[in-house]
Amino acid sequence: MPGRKSGVRGTGKNTYGGELQALRLAKSMTVAALIAKLHRKGWEVGEDTITNIETGRRILSDSEMVLILLALGAKLEDLSWPPVR
Repeated sequence: MPGRKSGVRGTGKNTYGGELQALRLAKSMTVAALIAKLHRKGWEVGEDTITNIETGRRILSDSEMVLILLALGAKLEDLSWPPVR
C-alpha cells in the first residue's frame, strides 16, 4: 500500500487519524511502539506513514484501520460517529 495519499494535501480526507492518535496517546504508546506491533501483525509500515495517517494527510483503508485498532487494543466502537475533527 505504499504511495497512497489523499488527493488534496491537508484537507483531512482521513477523518479518523486524529482519533487514532488520541487512542495511541491515551495508552502512552509511542509511534515506534505502534509500528513494532503493526510489523508483528504483518504490516511493514514506517513512521512517516503513521504520522501522515494521524494528521489526516494519508488515506486510511478499512483494513489498515482494523490493524491499527488491533495494535492499540481498541475496537471500532471506540471511535466516534460522526468523526471528531
